Amino acid sequence: MVDAEDLAFQRMEMIQTENPGAMTKHDIEENEDTEWAVVTIEDESGGNLSIEVIESDTSWKRSDLIDRYNELAEDVEIAVILPDEAFDEVASRLAKEGSPNIELLSYSDLGLIPRG
Repeated sequence: MVDAEDLAFQRMEMIQTENPGAMTKHDIEENEDTEWAVVTIEDESGGNLSIEVIESDTSWKRSDLIDRYNELAEDVEIAVILPDEAFDEVASRLAKEGSPNIELLSYSDLGLIPRG
């Protein structure tokens, strides 16, 4: 299984390099035998700018996936970062059921290196 926390650390380093004033934190969420990371990006005053969900190679298959994204998208900008092989399937599901303001990215779009 891909290490979601390692991906979160890679992504937070990228964000802080691109925007040195941003503050980032992450949480690892788990469900049964899978885990994924949620990275929160805040401005200098602590206000949420956006949330990025980094799915692992197994977590993107959860049945409640689109519902969770839609809930998050009600309050803040959200980007979902997926394994390359999951991108097309999740994009199709999101087009049918998802909020239009959810951005989808793949690991390779951002240069993330999945490690197990």
